Amino acid sequence: TEIYTLSLHDALPISLEQADKGGLAFLAGKYVTEPVAADRWHAAFPPPIGDRVCVSIPWGDLATAPRSTGARTVRTYVAVSPAVAKVAPLMGLAGKALSWGPARRLAEHWVSTLPEGPSDAERARSRCAIVAEAQNGARTARAWVTAGDGYDFTAAAAVECALRAAADGFDRKGALTPTQAFGARSLLEALAGHEVRFGIDPPV
Repeated sequence: TEIYTLSLHDALPISLEQADKGGLAFLAGKYVTEPVAADRWHAAFPPPIGDRVCVSIPWGDLATAPRSTGARTVRTYVAVSPAVAKVAPLMGLAGKALSWGPARRLAEHWVSTLPEGPSDAERARSRCAIVAEAQNGARTARAWVTAGDGYDFTAAAAVECALRAAADGFDRKGALTPTQAFGARSLLEALAGHEVRFGIDPPV
């Protein structure tokens, strides 16, 4: 099973822009800078993916998850290969190197030579998955979502949100996460026709 939501060509420019800025976490209600891959998590993805090693990165959910859930501590992770996990703590050094103009320009030139996103065949066999764990003392709850191609999932979710926001009777205002605006379960159920599946495990 392949798991990705961004192609190499898409992700690397973002990484280059942020490479010298380090990581970020939301700890005790405050945003705290920390090295990329400062924390590691062995996440239990649903079958057929299984357990994967993940490293912490500054992801958008650091902004949305506290708003959606009220959580006071949030870290976001990406699944990587065991080999990448071993060298991930060195990303900070690489980031400092890329803050040097010539090195950044060389890296940007290399990115420009890469293919423009995944091929149709790669997208057809790709899958994306998300696992979230919430802890309250000794109790842990776990939820998961799987979908097909990450690009298709993003497009379908955006269209569904737009239709709901434009529907008669929708009166919520301000900067809202999708969960705040529409409800997590309702939105995920509406996306079932796009290979979206989800589940919530009983707390342990």
